[in-house]
Amino acid sequence: MTYLAQFNTAEYKQFRGQVIESITIICSAVGLDAFRPVADDIVRVMLEIQNTQLEKRDSQRIYLLSAW
Repeated sequence: MTYLAQFNTAEYKQFRGQVIESITIICSAVGLDAFRPVADDIVRVMLEIQNTQLEKRDSQRIYLLSAW
């Protein structure tokens, strides 16, 4: 979670996309009960990225679409 919030400059867009993908895979692997305590924070950060930090052609877009 820290990496999504801290590294928000252009050179980290690919990295952030990969972090989103990793979070998605981990959440799927651990199950709903293990994911529930952090779900609100993860969704909040992903919504922030989606609503305020995406450009028209952004490498993070595909990762976010896959995560939802």
